[in-house]
Amino acid sequence: MKKNIKYAGVVAATLLAVAPIATSATTVQAADTTSATQDKISDWFQEQLDSIKAKAEKVLPGITKWLDSLANQKTDTNGETKATVDAASIVDGLKNQTYNKPSELKDFSILERHNNKTPGEDTTVLATILNSLGMLKDGQKDVLDHATDLSFTLSGAEDDNDFNAQILNMTKNGNGASFRINITLTNTKTKKAVATQNITFTNNSTVVAKATNIGINYTSPIAIGLNTDVLNERLTNSVTATVTDDSGKNLGYKQAIVGQDFYSSRQDANANDSSKAVDPGATFTKDGAQYYQRVTLVFDPESINVAKVTSAMGAGADQGIKINGENAQKYQINQDNDNSITYVRELAVGTQPNDNDNNTDTDTDTTPDETWSMTPNSGIVTVNSSLAPLHNDDNDVTTRSLGANSAWQTDQYRVNSKTGEKQYRVSSHEWVSSDYVTFGGTTSNGSGLSNVSDLTGHHTISLAGPDSFVYALFGINGGRSNRGLAGNSAWFTDKSATDSEGNTFYRVSTDEWVQAGSGVTFN
Repeated sequence: MKKNIKYAGVVAATLLAVAPIATSATTVQAADTTSATQDKISDWFQEQLDSIKAKAEKVLPGITKWLDSLANQKTDTNGETKATVDAASIVDGLKNQTYNKPSELKDFSILERHNNKTPGEDTTVLATILNSLGMLKDGQKDVLDHATDLSFTLSGAEDDNDFNAQILNMTKNGNGASFRINITLTNTKTKKAVATQNITFTNNSTVVAKATNIGINYTSPIAIGLNTDVLNERLTNSVTATVTDDSGKNLGYKQAIVGQDFYSSRQDANANDSSKAVDPGATFTKDGAQYYQRVTLVFDPESINVAKVTSAMGAGADQGIKINGENAQKYQINQDNDNSITYVRELAVGTQPNDNDNNTDTDTDTTPDETWSMTPNSGIVTVNSSLAPLHNDDNDVTTRSLGANSAWQTDQYRVNSKTGEKQYRVSSHEWVSSDYVTFGGTTSNGSGLSNVSDLTGHHTISLAGPDSFVYALFGINGGRSNRGLAGNSAWFTDKSATDSEGNTFYRVSTDEWVQAGSGVTFN
């Protein structure tokens, strides 16, 4: 038994000796398994962290906006939140908008969609409107987006059709046409207005619709006084042409190019053969002479496309170009190069045969026919205290008159060789005697305008025709503008003023005013 026990102990000892080795081998194997498991756990934790991070990043803007909202809830001494104060400051700081080129004009339909809507529109909508019109600075849109306690109202005119017409007039007519809107911010809790601002949109560019019918009218013959400078008739300001569409609206032209050559016949002038040109000298000294001169009017293709109108003419469409009432000839139309039309005008020097002279051989009337000498002279004529009758090119009194104390632009005057009477031209074919007007470069008293007042509501001024009438414009300092308003047009006005003599003026652009008087109707 002892021997067995001894061997059993040896076996046990052997097993014990072997066990650690076996255990060691098992332990190494177990260690490899644990490392793989740890890697898997690490990857799982990383996935969870990435998921949490992604969710946090999505939530973070909301948290940031919420924190901003809490900050914006802080009130000032008037009980208004910071967001309200900041938004009101933006609206109060909005500026009038002026556009000098058609390309600068915006899409104003967004204003039409929100005109006179029920108060309560969110300021996020206002932010979109102002931003689309380019009126907000960096960061201001975000401020309006966060002004949760505010609503706004936008109004341009009581009637939507009227408001749309105002916008259409401003975008299409230019030349100082404008319209105005009012924006009011209201605190939705207190129901009190926190900001109100009027904004005027002015289009100082020339914007006209493309014409399908073109009518060019010019004075011919032009009476030239003896011994007047030939140079005057080579200058652009000697051009008296008017361009109209089929409705009679004045279209204007981009440039007038006056030919430097004079011809003794219309045929030579039309042929444009400079070898047949004649030299009248430095002054027109030949009494009774007749000269012919080419004048080219260049058009802006955005308003008049000569090639398109000419093509329509060839196709027999109801479109055309008439020059002094006659259909234009092919040689007068320059559609390929400079989008222009050329006509020939006659210059009649001194005494000319009188077509209405019914004298016979037995007529003893030896009184010479009257002639007029023309002199370019741009400025303003202001009518005195009574109506001033108008004369046509033949010096016949017309049925029209200029109102007392009204101001008109003039580009030249003429003097009668027989009577010495002096007349100023105030439209293409109408003249007023110097006995009824005072010539000057400013208002009638030469002083500035004062008593400037805002006009409540929405108002226009209508200018009587014809289109060739030019109504003078003045600055707030009383000085004459280098622009004028054509007859048969209407303009929005927002202010009135007076001069030292009590004459009333209405503002039609940022610093251009038209004097109330004959032909000027305030609506």
